[in-house]
Amino acid sequence: MAFWLSYVGALKTIFTSPFSHTNILWQLTPVLILWIILEVYFDTHKHESLGWNTALGNAISLSWIVLGSIQTIFADKKASIYSGITYFTWTTFFILLILLVYAFFIGYISFSHSFSSKTTYFLAYPTIVYFLALTGILFGYGIIMPNKWTFLALGSIWIAIGLLKLIFWWLLPENSDDVSDNDSSAPISSASINNEKNDFSDNKSTSSDKSLDSSFNDFKF
Repeated sequence: MAFWLSYVGALKTIFTSPFSHTNILWQLTPVLILWIILEVYFDTHKHESLGWNTALGNAISLSWIVLGSIQTIFADKKASIYSGITYFTWTTFFILLILLVYAFFIGYISFSHSFSSKTTYFLAYPTIVYFLALTGILFGYGIIMPNKWTFLALGSIWIAIGLLKLIFWWLLPENSDDVSDNDSSAPISSASINNEKNDFSDNKSTSSDKSLDSSFNDFKF
């Protein structure tokens, strides 16, 4: 029973505390809106990959958000000297530092193309990046504290988001322009390329024969 009370309490804190501390909504709302827009875009353009530039942009967004959260916890620590109240912990700082290193890492591999596109796009996908960004904001503003119940609640939310993404992937219709483009762009086989090359060679030899015949006729008396 104590387990469920602690677990549900952590979930309740994550979902209700931002509305008790309205200042954080200025940080959470733009990130959440951007995340939803990107998810809907890629769920309706199902055959479109993320792209190197978008992966780099996601890395920059994550690093910018996490740096803001780090600045917030140190400002809170400084203010606690006068108020005696602080939510700063070194554990929170190291969590945010890990998120910052992750942002720099995906930024580097996106810029340098060090990894394959499939790996890079997965690591920089909006679902991962913006979930981490929102988590960083919650930690930075002291809404959630680093403990096992918080991490368990965050893990449950991550699983729920993955299931919701699969549901929306199947429910959202694919963009009609993408469907028509995929239907019209048939792959070119090697056999068709060879046939075109043979046709070109035949036409070239035929034209050469015709030019030789005409030259021979010019020299006839």
